[in-house]
Amino acid sequence: MSLSRSLVLVLTGFLLSVGSLYIALKVGFAVGISLLTIVVIKGIEASIQKVSGVFHETVKTSSSQDYGYYLSMTTGMSFSTVTLLSTVLAALVLSGLFPDDPVTLILWVVSLNVMGTFLAWFFRKHLEKAAFPSARAAVSLIENTDSQEHKAFWWTFSATSVWVFLKGFMKWIPSSVMGLSLSPVFLGLGGLLGFKTSILFFLGGLFFFLPEQHILGEGDELAWFSVSAMTVYMLIDFTAQKPWKELTANLLNKRIVLSLTLFSFVSLFFFHRVFGLSFFPVVLMVLLIMPCALLASRATAETDVAPIGALGKLGMVILFFIPFKGSLMPWIGQLIGPAAASSDFSSDLKCGSILKCRPGLQLNYQLAGAVIGPTVLIPVFLKFKELVGTDLFPAPAAQIWNQFLEMMSTDVMQYSDQLKVNLTSGAILGLAYWLVKKKVWNQLPSVVPFCMAYFLDFQITNTLLIGGFLAWILAKRVSKENQLLVWTAMMGAESIIMSVVLLGY
Repeated sequence: MSLSRSLVLVLTGFLLSVGSLYIALKVGFAVGISLLTIVVIKGIEASIQKVSGVFHETVKTSSSQDYGYYLSMTTGMSFSTVTLLSTVLAALVLSGLFPDDPVTLILWVVSLNVMGTFLAWFFRKHLEKAAFPSARAAVSLIENTDSQEHKAFWWTFSATSVWVFLKGFMKWIPSSVMGLSLSPVFLGLGGLLGFKTSILFFLGGLFFFLPEQHILGEGDELAWFSVSAMTVYMLIDFTAQKPWKELTANLLNKRIVLSLTLFSFVSLFFFHRVFGLSFFPVVLMVLLIMPCALLASRATAETDVAPIGALGKLGMVILFFIPFKGSLMPWIGQLIGPAAASSDFSSDLKCGSILKCRPGLQLNYQLAGAVIGPTVLIPVFLKFKELVGTDLFPAPAAQIWNQFLEMMSTDVMQYSDQLKVNLTSGAILGLAYWLVKKKVWNQLPSVVPFCMAYFLDFQITNTLLIGGFLAWILAKRVSKENQLLVWTAMMGAESIIMSVVLLGY
């Protein structure tokens, strides 16, 4: 890769990664903003080729494989790092355990990312036949977007940017109208999620926010209905996948065991430096990290959703019965961090496999992104960490983790009767929904969007529904690639502008 392309890639990836962090802290999960890097770079190169073609007969542009490598780097910069920041580090901020040593913190997160990279590398052969919807969407963008579709992207991007600027500078423009948010990021997110998933968000909003006096109570009592349903659904879904054969084969692979042990030592060293806690038994940590990473990768491969929240709760339950000093939250980060990264990198490896990229070279790009991501994003995160948990950055995923941890630290017999009812009814909903999806209608999306609606806002869930409805209407009139570009342009424009605002904060 030339120096100029490297600079464009890193700078574009940095801006979009900050934008992805903005979205993740707002809605609770990272989205495919890193795909925008490919669109932007393709557009820039096409423009350079058009202008330079006047003076030169041939101007080299990137091949499909090159874009696959670029995506590998931005995955490390955006997806895996942003997931860690919006869950693990945000939860540490909310729990008052966030460390003051940024250098050691960066090294710790880098080690988690690198572990996830190698886990994805080792699991890739076991996931060759998996669907990986987001990987196939990335391939479609790389191979099929033409100049006309790029025009649709840039027109949408420009119009959205103008609207965001007007909304920011003209205080008389409201933030919502008739129960709908005027933030383009939520309309674009609804389009990306699709109509069925957006309906579940909307129904969740109706269920949680519409009644003035809810039958399930209010506050934490109502939240635990949501948490219980999500946890039970995801745990049953994990168990039903029966990954024991692949897991056993990996445990017998000496290269996997030696590599994970080495990186566990490195990661735990920084873990000890950051939090000042005693060392956890390395062999036990390796045995816990591997099944979590495999389950996360399999779930992402089949559903395109990284189940980091459910894995975090599962990790809390496991670690709760292991005696050690200190809070559970840092240990959850140590356990779930590599699993989160591995699920993102597994999808990226599938994209490279379809594009016929060289696996070894793709691994190098992934490792570069795994190092660059924490190095550039953690200093940005530190600048506004005091805003985490506020209306601007509610960090719903981190709040769920903290609430679950608080529940586990309390004697169950001291719970209110309403809370017991909510936990039980939530578990029943999770089980019943999984049975309906498995036995009756396999095309149903996960119940997680319905439950996550509680941690959003009714205006947001309404806007997601409008975005999903527009995507459904346009499905027969506009190509899939064009739609993907338009929705990501809406999200990317606001995210990039907000990233500049955050950098100047």
